[in-house]
Amino acid sequence: MAFNLPDKQNYNVGDEVITIGTPNSVELGQSVAKGIVSGTRKNKGSNYMQTDISINRGNSGGPIILQTGELAGVVEYKLVGQGMEGLSFSIPAYEIIQSLSLSY
Repeated sequence: MAFNLPDKQNYNVGDEVITIGTPNSVELGQSVAKGIVSGTRKNKGSNYMQTDISINRGNSGGPIILQTGELAGVVEYKLVGQGMEGLSFSIPAYEIIQSLSLSY
């Protein structure tokens, strides 16, 4: 089954979310990680949803899912560096339709 793409922001700061991905190798496939929406950010003209989910290589492109089962975003990247942990950023699901000029 496919996710419905929302036409507006469907999450709030503090909402619990999960992601599913394949970090590092196929043997770790379909790993689930849980966190919260930490904020909304803007970077280079694009909107992002910030979470504290522990994401790794292989999570990129994976879904960020609300407890209601709705798609909230798609994992794009995390910040890496000394003293930084739990800073991941996702494309909000409502931006997918706009960014790709989709209609359905």
